[in-house]
Amino acid sequence: MSSVNDSYEKATGSRILAMTGGEAEAAPLLLAQRLNSLYEREAKAGRPRTNNAIAEQLRERNPGLRVSGGYLSALRNGGRANPSIELLRALAAYFEVPVDHLTAPGTDDEAALAAELVMREAGIRALALRAEGLGEASLASIAAIIDNARKLEGLPVAGEQAQNPTD
Repeated sequence: MSSVNDSYEKATGSRILAMTGGEAEAAPLLLAQRLNSLYEREAKAGRPRTNNAIAEQLRERNPGLRVSGGYLSALRNGGRANPSIELLRALAAYFEVPVDHLTAPGTDDEAALAAELVMREAGIRALALRAEGLGEASLASIAAIIDNARKLEGLPVAGEQAQNPTD
């Protein structure tokens, strides 16, 4: 059984090495840095998530995907650096970034994240512009709808803290 596990480790490790330009030492640190910056971005946007919560959401969105909060923690601290391509794709989709953002060296994280935030803010501005001119009662109704949508997605409602962000 050990040779099967060794083969798997070599194959997945080779994938990461290929994606990082063959820099063995940089692979775990690069992935850890990128994941941590995405977690931090979510927290700054008022959507802090725990490793366990993200693992659960990844499994829900991707039936058959094997991932745990502990494994995500190991990826984030550089202890592991050989995720499957399926997990990389699932993480990229979850955080709404290209897979290359997680693995490709030389990409400018700050510029990419800033561009992502600008695009998200543009959507928020477009929504705000559509609400221009509405009366107080209509705006209160829209705010209630947004609060309900945030609850449905497990996000904190304005003025509330996220539930248990330290898992």
